[in-house]
Amino acid sequence: MIAFFHVNSVKATEIFELAVPLKRANMYWKGYQPKVLRAALEGTHYEPILHLYKGMMNPGHFVFSPDTDTAKLNKILRKTPQVILIAGVLHGKLLSRNEFLEYGKLDLVTAQAGLVQVLRAASGGNLNRQLTHHQSTLVTRLKQIGTKEEGDDKPCDVKE
Repeated sequence: MIAFFHVNSVKATEIFELAVPLKRANMYWKGYQPKVLRAALEGTHYEPILHLYKGMMNPGHFVFSPDTDTAKLNKILRKTPQVILIAGVLHGKLLSRNEFLEYGKLDLVTAQAGLVQVLRAASGGNLNRQLTHHQSTLVTRLKQIGTKEEGDDKPCDVKE
């Protein structure tokens, strides 16, 4: 997860007070000068990010994290209103602020399990039954024929 920020006038102590809870949440606050951003992002598929920081003399501020807990990030940011979330990257996709916060709230594992369950219910059990129906019918019919023939082999008591 990468989050992009605009920072209004703020003291270094306030940034430090923001960075500490971020660090505890496995999120890391970084600032890069525009020249560094341009050198790092030009020619990549993240190049549109440069438009967010175009014409700025101040460094671009970011939060990097291996986790995608945007709710926790948003909760930490509420304590520092001078720091404004602009956009973010989740799972390699550049998202606006609202999309970033909504997408981060989704529990992808639960959604994926729900999709698998729906697919299994729609086709899985029924598909198995449909594929084995003719073989099962054939087996039961052969058993019925086999039991009838066994009954014919028995001698019958005929009185003459």
